[in-house]
Amino acid sequence: MLQAPEGTTITVDRNEIFDFGEIDNIEPDAGEDPVEPTPTETKTITLDFASWPFTPVLGTSTTKIKTKDTYTLTVENESYEFEVYEPVYGYYYTGSALRFQNADNSDGDGGYIKFPAIEGMRLSELTVAITNGANKSFSVSTDGSNKGDVLGKKTVTKGSSATWSISNTEPNTSYYLNSVGSKTQIGKLILTYTKAN
Repeated sequence: MLQAPEGTTITVDRNEIFDFGEIDNIEPDAGEDPVEPTPTETKTITLDFASWPFTPVLGTSTTKIKTKDTYTLTVENESYEFEVYEPVYGYYYTGSALRFQNADNSDGDGGYIKFPAIEGMRLSELTVAITNGANKSFSVSTDGSNKGDVLGKKTVTKGSSATWSISNTEPNTSYYLNSVGSKTQIGKLILTYTKAN
């Protein structure tokens, strides 16, 4: 190994090993700073009744259910609870839709689906698709009643869907989708939650 006297310049053959001594003030590359994950601003939950999306499984039937039942939807290892209720005429699963048999009950409140509360987020948008051939009315409320604190109403055209924004909801709070009108068949629901400020 060759070593050059301090302050001299030499020419080194490509096959020679040369000792330049210690080189000061050089630190190893630590790489780029780690990127902090961006907080999720929105969360979308889709209920597609082309197949029953919940557990426990509700099979195809025309038997009307009049009890207040809780079902669990699991998406990407997260579980969300939904409550379904139609106390007078009942609901059932057709094989392609959740059907409220006749939501025009004696109180006028109809059947409902109670949405989950998500920590730090509020319900901000809702899409409802119906499968049967008549216009149906829906509302979003705080208590499952069409006579209570209703935050927004929408009529869905037969065999189609409608989307509406809901601006005055609170984070960490459950809201209800009320169905008003006989024989309402819900084919799909899309819920959008937005991170609370």
